[in-house]
Amino acid sequence: MMFTKGDIKVDIIAAFSAEGEIIPLKIRFPDDNGEIKTYKIVGYRETTEIGSKGFQPVLNFDIKIIDYGIEKKLHLVFFQHERIWIIRKLI
Repeated sequence: MMFTKGDIKVDIIAAFSAEGEIIPLKIRFPDDNGEIKTYKIVGYRETTEIGSKGFQPVLNFDIKIIDYGIEKKLHLVFFQHERIWIIRKLI
């Protein structure tokens, strides 16, 4: 697993489609004051590069949340072997 400076571990509530695709629904992480906040994910797009068929150990998503009326875009990464979600960067 490759962490970079600024990565934040997050909690995710997700669903799975009938085809086995992951659908991120909610995200929880500390705000700038350290208070844990939960946000509904209002939009997402999987951005994992598919190089070959089969198991992908890392999944990437661009997601949208609303924070105090302001739309924010986040890059979400799921490390499947470790079962860890992180926010990689703001986009």
